[in-house]
Amino acid sequence: MVAGGLITAAVCDYRVAVADGSARLGLNEVPIDIPMPAVYVRMLAHTWGEPVAARTCLLGEIFTPDQAHALGMGHELAPAGELLKRAIAVAERTHDDCVEQYAFTERVCQAAAPRDIAELADPLDTELPAGMTSDRARHAHRRYLQELKGCPAEW
Repeated sequence: MVAGGLITAAVCDYRVAVADGSARLGLNEVPIDIPMPAVYVRMLAHTWGEPVAARTCLLGEIFTPDQAHALGMGHELAPAGELLKRAIAVAERTHDDCVEQYAFTERVCQAAAPRDIAELADPLDTELPAGMTSDRARHAHRRYLQELKGCPAEW
């Protein structure tokens, strides 16, 4: 799971990742010259902590599930054949008559994230469009495509 898929998974309350050594997790935006939106960085900092969010966002490292788990990017690992069953078991820990209490406690746990997004991320993200369409960004996208495909981009 790389890039946007990992961001979506990262902001879940509890993360169960596949225990498969061939799986990879990471954020490759900056190495291919796509600026990481501040709103995502703040969400990841809330979820993983500042050091892990900075490392993954800035360096674009790609991790195995074991490495990601050791960094705290996920709560637990499960074998591929048991992944869905395990995720459902985690979700079922919250009984129907406790959903309101869960929702309240979740809001308390996440209270700083919306404030950070409004105060820090929203003003910074106004600079995003220029960073995504500059000549340097297009050059980096062509370079990355060539690395992936083994031939130059035709655009």
